[in-house]
Amino acid sequence: MPRCGLFVALWLLAGAAPPCTWDATEPCYLQIGSVFEFRDRIGPGFDRDDRAMIENDCDGRSLGPYIDAVNSLNEGRGIQVHSAGLEIAQSTPKPKYYYRLNYTRLTFDEDNWTQGEALSFQHFPSWSFIPGIGNGCNDFHVVEQAKVANATKRIWMTPRGPWSQMSRSTGGPLPWAFSSHLDSWDYSRTAAQQFALKGAKKAAVIYWCCTNTFFTGVGQGALQHLAANGFDVVKAYEVQDNMTVLEEAIDWVIAERVDVVLTSLTTGVFQLFLESLEANRNQYVPDGIFAVNLPWKREGEACFGLGETCSHILTGAQPFVFPQITHVIRDGVIGLNGSEYAELLGTEPIYDPEVGLSAFLQAVQTVFQFREVKDPANLLHSPLDPDVYLAVRDLMLSGESFGNTFAGPAAFNPWGQINGMPPPTCTIKDNETLSVLFPPEYADAPFNYPLPAARTCEEDWYKVWRPTNESCLLCHADCRPCPANSQRDGDAFACSCRRGFYEGLDSECLECPTGVICEAPGSELVSLNLSRGYWRFVRDVADVYACSTADACLGGTAVGDEGCQEGHEGPRCEECSDMFFREPDTGRCRACSSTVIFLGPVQWLAVMLAALLCIFICFGRRIRHFLENATHNGKSKLKELKTKIKIAVSLLQVMNMVPGVLPFIEWPSLFLSFLNVMGVFNLSIFQVLQADCIHPNSFYDRLLVNTLLPMSVWAVLAMSCGIHTLRQKAEDRGETVSGYIGAALLVAYLSLPVTSNTIFDTFKCEAFDAGSGNPRNFLASDLRLDCDTDTHRNFQIYAGVMAVVFPIGIPIWMAASLYRHRGAIAPPVNFYEMSRAQTEWEQLSAGMSMRAKLQKTLSKTKGSLLGHQLSGNQLETNAPASENSDPVLKLVSLETGRQYRGFLNKDSKEWAGMKKREDDSSIQHLIFIYDDYKPSCLYFEVFESMRKVFLSAVLAFCIPGSWMQIVIGILACQLTLKILRDYQPYANASAGAAAETAQRMLFLSLVFGLLLFTAKHTEEGSLGLDFGPSSPLSYLMSVTIIVGTVLGIVFGLGKAFTEVEFRSDTPGSDKEDEMDLPEDGKDPWAAEGKDEDLEAIGGKWGADGGDSTLSTCRADHPNEPMDEFTI
Repeated sequence: MPRCGLFVALWLLAGAAPPCTWDATEPCYLQIGSVFEFRDRIGPGFDRDDRAMIENDCDGRSLGPYIDAVNSLNEGRGIQVHSAGLEIAQSTPKPKYYYRLNYTRLTFDEDNWTQGEALSFQHFPSWSFIPGIGNGCNDFHVVEQAKVANATKRIWMTPRGPWSQMSRSTGGPLPWAFSSHLDSWDYSRTAAQQFALKGAKKAAVIYWCCTNTFFTGVGQGALQHLAANGFDVVKAYEVQDNMTVLEEAIDWVIAERVDVVLTSLTTGVFQLFLESLEANRNQYVPDGIFAVNLPWKREGEACFGLGETCSHILTGAQPFVFPQITHVIRDGVIGLNGSEYAELLGTEPIYDPEVGLSAFLQAVQTVFQFREVKDPANLLHSPLDPDVYLAVRDLMLSGESFGNTFAGPAAFNPWGQINGMPPPTCTIKDNETLSVLFPPEYADAPFNYPLPAARTCEEDWYKVWRPTNESCLLCHADCRPCPANSQRDGDAFACSCRRGFYEGLDSECLECPTGVICEAPGSELVSLNLSRGYWRFVRDVADVYACSTADACLGGTAVGDEGCQEGHEGPRCEECSDMFFREPDTGRCRACSSTVIFLGPVQWLAVMLAALLCIFICFGRRIRHFLENATHNGKSKLKELKTKIKIAVSLLQVMNMVPGVLPFIEWPSLFLSFLNVMGVFNLSIFQVLQADCIHPNSFYDRLLVNTLLPMSVWAVLAMSCGIHTLRQKAEDRGETVSGYIGAALLVAYLSLPVTSNTIFDTFKCEAFDAGSGNPRNFLASDLRLDCDTDTHRNFQIYAGVMAVVFPIGIPIWMAASLYRHRGAIAPPVNFYEMSRAQTEWEQLSAGMSMRAKLQKTLSKTKGSLLGHQLSGNQLETNAPASENSDPVLKLVSLETGRQYRGFLNKDSKEWAGMKKREDDSSIQHLIFIYDDYKPSCLYFEVFESMRKVFLSAVLAFCIPGSWMQIVIGILACQLTLKILRDYQPYANASAGAAAETAQRMLFLSLVFGLLLFTAKHTEEGSLGLDFGPSSPLSYLMSVTIIVGTVLGIVFGLGKAFTEVEFRSDTPGSDKEDEMDLPEDGKDPWAAEGKDEDLEAIGGKWGADGGDSTLSTCRADHPNEPMDEFTI
């Protein structure tokens, strides 16, 4: 039986068809694949049915239809590979093999070549053919992908035109890399030949250099072709972000009467070239013009939307741009011409991916014409025939034609560039199509040379320059009267705009905007003359911007950075160049070689504050100990001093932020200098150290430093606290931890305004018109930074996280901590504690003890009290009696002291609460945020933090650039002042007055800003006073605010020092009488019952039958009766 099974298996195997043949049960495949850069080209300006937009080279033009056509050949078996030549030569039948195409398409993220390189190295070895990235893509990515193909030895085909130049840039050919585009170097070859045949001898070449290989290659190729055709005078102009070169080229063309001009420019610059040509048409027009822009379409219109403007201009292009050519040529693989293939697709194909794939497949078929197929299942990479894939590559590089594609014969030069036919030369037929001029076998229009001449127009009439249905830029034009706001002067051949107007892009005469000098007629958009202090982004944009620093902008006809003073750059020249720093008072950028960089007022103030801080750290405990022992009120005055310092720092921090929050106000230089010095209190190391002169930095550096530095300090404090407490006893750790938490809160307090301001600035972008309908957004705080980049979007995410930590997180943490400990921060107090608190307060403030006040009051009633006998059953008390006590004081302290409730003022409860919480160790770590305020206002530090965040950051987004923004800031100050007056939150009345003064100074500063803004944006004299930034009145106002702020702070702090009362030299002579708590710890005011010692006073109260009821008042509401008792 086993032997029978073996025979059956051999019989079945012998009957099976060979692989890849007509009768094979399973198809065979050639593996091809691509790794494209993904780009979302769909947008509101594009038609979704436009495959040129949907399938851009970078994300891979669609190969699907062509692959389907290939796979449908031979009844769905694919292309045929047959050793037909061997069959004839050897007279031996050779099998025919069939292969379908299996296509894999992968993508990598835009501008992420690291990902693209990894995908390419991973998958290229498994593919036999690779359609590569090409037109519209980053040239660096194109070359790098070609290098990967070369390293993996796989045939790679790009649709990029200037491939030979790109290949040369790598140092030599990349033998595995090919291009399905004709070499753009040769685009102007036929045009140069025809111009020479027509007698042209003098030429100019204007091309874009050197950031785009295509434009550079066409320009340099034109120079070579002109020289080869015997031109006598050839001059080249390289344009690279410098429109002055373009202007010089036009001037030379006109002055030298150049015969022909060959251009290779971006569409925007080419449009400027045409406009310059139009402006000088009646002076001179060259006989011939060549440009590369004609085949490109925008919204279906040729010449990238310029349409008939480009009529009579020659261009060179790829064959598959012209249906006149593609509809005639038949592809050697699928056997269809372009017309039939377009009918199959239902739309006009793109052709360039099909051309490359078709050439590869025909090369494979051609190689196997005279080569045995040794391994049908592994046609190109079999160990049985290891040289076959190399043979395919060598055939493609041989220069011989081995097939036919939609772009003509399949033949490549040694650099891998297809060159089966020369680039066709054409011109504009109408807005949507081109007419072929050469090769003549495909021509459908004649070559007109020279360009149609212009006829002379009558006086006061001008030639129509812009295209219409009847005329075009280089055609015979109609003569029309000068348009509105224009005139024709003397013998001029064209109309020019009148004085006060300029010619826009549409030849309209538009009114010159503010900052433009139009004193003479003939002003044009591209050469607008700006006043000093104004700036323009590019030449084809009419938007003119006033510079915040007038001296920074030179004015004139320069645009961009060319219009900036040395050391300035960026939009409106507001940024300083490397190794320049900004003067805070003038806004000018000065070289870092200045000797005053590190020795200004800011630096001296920083040194002084640092010295004071060191003194406080080293001797703070001794100072506090001295004040507590040598003065009556040293402790309270030290607390008052601390509170006033916080108020002063808050004021100076917010004032320092005002110019940044309201940048549209032109502040006087004196005022700006003062506020810049106050930047020390915002811990702004970029102002203190002039960081621009230490190392070039940007807003991103400031954002990272301002957010990470406080967190780093917190981390250091946390580590230091942990190390410190390890060496302490458990009972001593609480004080240490409280000290470190207090230091952390101090860091949060000082860093909150500047950090919040920096975080919010990350989201403030300003739009500028960069020309050609291309608005660009720059960061308002650093106009060198583009808001539309991924880098900025990442920093915005980071700023959002930091917003949760700082302007949102810090107030929330404060509120939560205060709420958690609210019972200890605002503790309940009894009347005895209230009385003691009032006694101590009056000792400190009025110098009169409560005991003395009571004795004075009771002396008036002592006689009457002693004149009556008080029965023992009429008074009851549970307080213990002291044999040696003064009966009067005992009466006050144990029973009739109930009347003392009438002596308590409304703040005694607050004082008692503050006194009681001083000794509570559970809340000492929060003392920095509650100690300045009354217990009833324990959350006021949260309000204060939110106020600073609003004024230093949020206000910048409230109707920015308007007077309402300033008014909102003023209303915020008034609201704060109202709260301070109504709630009186500060524990120290003098500190409360200082806080109100600080709000008034901030209010005055904002009112000053409103006056400056109004003076600038209203008619001169409408205010009745001159409030310009340089006016004497503004100077006086600045001095008033500065002096008022400084004196308010100095007098406030000085008042605390002058009110310190030192103790006398006699020991114990200053000891005040105190009403001690009884030994049982109970509140004597709450005692009920009989006081037997009252009888020692003698007599009875109310024996005469009078009213025996005494009414007292509640301490918290003095006008309401508290209770009654009977004597």
